[in-house]
Amino acid sequence: MINQSKGTTENSWVITYDCASGMFGYPPSLNEFFSAAFDTRPLWTIMSEDGLADSETAEQFQSMVDISSVAKEPEVRFAELCLNVKGQKRNWFRVGFVSAIPGHSVSIIFTDIQGEMATLQRLQQKAEYDDLTGLLNCNAFGSRVEEVIKADPEGVADGEYAMVYFDVLRFKAINEMFGMEEGDRLLRYIAETVRRAVKKTDIICRVGSDRYIYFTHSKGEELERQLDIFFTLLGQYDLLFEITCNVGVYVTESTAVSVNNMMDRAILAQYTIK
Repeated sequence: MINQSKGTTENSWVITYDCASGMFGYPPSLNEFFSAAFDTRPLWTIMSEDGLADSETAEQFQSMVDISSVAKEPEVRFAELCLNVKGQKRNWFRVGFVSAIPGHSVSIIFTDIQGEMATLQRLQQKAEYDDLTGLLNCNAFGSRVEEVIKADPEGVADGEYAMVYFDVLRFKAINEMFGMEEGDRLLRYIAETVRRAVKKTDIICRVGSDRYIYFTHSKGEELERQLDIFFTLLGQYDLLFEITCNVGVYVTESTAVSVNNMMDRAILAQYTIK
């Protein structure tokens, strides 16, 4: 509940904007949370000049105030803004713009939702990423590859991209001989090895168990060098057991092919060399 006398709660602040004068009323408690001088300047100017937000966020805030100040009837608008707070941290806030008396004043309510955003990020992480390796899962992988295909259809059609699939030979034997913990350690090592071998913009996925696939903006000799780095690093794994993989590669072509079909063709290419 908001304490109107102070314009604040433990994690909320109420700032008033007078539509006639264009002046803001700032509660003193803002200085406890933000490193800024809350003087007679408009809040969007304070955001920009005192480093509370970037210019784009400040302009977005100003636009929301302008819209609310000319409302013809009572209304509430919301926005979510990321602002710099004390301690060189960035916090997310849900900002409500309340025009209770249109044309008279706007009550601007800042609510700290950093905890809520952190929870959402954890849920998103769990929904899109593999728990063991931190790589994308199949659904997220497909979505990311689709985005690349839409962004660069000419490059895809010209064969500038490749889908690379591989699995670990005799992985079941490794689990049986050295235990599940060792098997998990190897899977995490492989994930990190792929990250080191490919470009930062390449998209990597753990399909399941010991199976991996990635989509790379590489071809020809560049792709070969990439795979050479991968196998060199893989050979450095510290286990008294030969660690190796069979690899299948599908190079994109002018014929439109879905992401699932690309994956299937890379898997088929791998099967032909087993």
